[in-house]
Amino acid sequence: MSRQLIRILGKKRGSRHSVSSKFGVIGNVAFSLTLLLLGLISGVVFLLDLPSGVTSWLLGIVILSFIGFGIQGLVTGLLGSRVGDGLRFSLTQNARRFDLTQKSKAARRLPNVPLIDTLLMSPGSTQSWRLPVTTGKPIEIISVIVFFATWTIVSLFLVGYSINQYRTTNHSGWSWWLPTLSLLPSIGFAVWSGRMLARELKNQINIDPLKVEVSHQPIYPGQTIDVAISQGGALYVRSLRLFLVCEEVTSYHQGTDVRTETLEILREQVFVQRRFEITSKSPLAETFTVTIPQDAMHSFHSNFNCLQWRFVSVGRYRDYAEIRRGFLLVVHPPFEDADDLNRSSGDAHEV
Repeated sequence: MSRQLIRILGKKRGSRHSVSSKFGVIGNVAFSLTLLLLGLISGVVFLLDLPSGVTSWLLGIVILSFIGFGIQGLVTGLLGSRVGDGLRFSLTQNARRFDLTQKSKAARRLPNVPLIDTLLMSPGSTQSWRLPVTTGKPIEIISVIVFFATWTIVSLFLVGYSINQYRTTNHSGWSWWLPTLSLLPSIGFAVWSGRMLARELKNQINIDPLKVEVSHQPIYPGQTIDVAISQGGALYVRSLRLFLVCEEVTSYHQGTDVRTETLEILREQVFVQRRFEITSKSPLAETFTVTIPQDAMHSFHSNFNCLQWRFVSVGRYRDYAEIRRGFLLVVHPPFEDADDLNRSSGDAHEV
């Protein structure tokens, strides 16, 4: 009976498994966190009572291995999940800047217009192209992980140091009760950051990402495109809104001081739906049309100024925090011949 149950849970259907991939992400993160915490606790104990000889080197190598494998598994697990979608896209965008052959070839035709090679790497299931997520929370989550790990190490070190000093020194001195008083704020920071990390991971792992697909790529001013959105999982959605946003980002440099200012030029609500439920049998699947304004400015990117178009989704779910995601669009300069606009399909060879 147990073997049949295991086969049902892990049954492979083509390239997919019947069991959800989120269990693998949770297991990988839990195992990596266990290794990391075990290495940190062992490291604190090791520093408080250093052995002599070859034993210290062997224990140090083992402890560093636990910490290294824990961090490596945690980062790999997060990058392999939905948390790393935005980070991988950002790394791809940055790496593309050094591709001088493609950049120079496209610059001869459309200087300072962003390339759409990355956007054309993901075909859609309903429409022609699936838009990449450009604004998730990868940097924020990694920062919370570093903050949580730092204060956990500080708290463990203070606990071990206070106990060691209490056993070996005079109780009336400063060496044991001053670190003990510092335990309260350090443990408070560790607990607070741990709760924040758990909440963010819960939102990213349990909520399936919203997928946005468009019928044309690139897009031109005055063009009407078909947009399809979809989302699976088991969620009760309080409200889901999608906006067409155009914003200008300017960087001001004065010596080593850099200030960035963002001005929202256009914000148009193109989709809204309230109080509905998403299940495995009835996922969200909607298709609608969006028209880019005729007098719209095309996308461009220079050293200190850029204008970018994107879809921004704002989702409010029961038992979860509000989630905002951005989906990059590239608007090209208009055609000289208006008839070419209707014949454009946004294929890669036409870019």
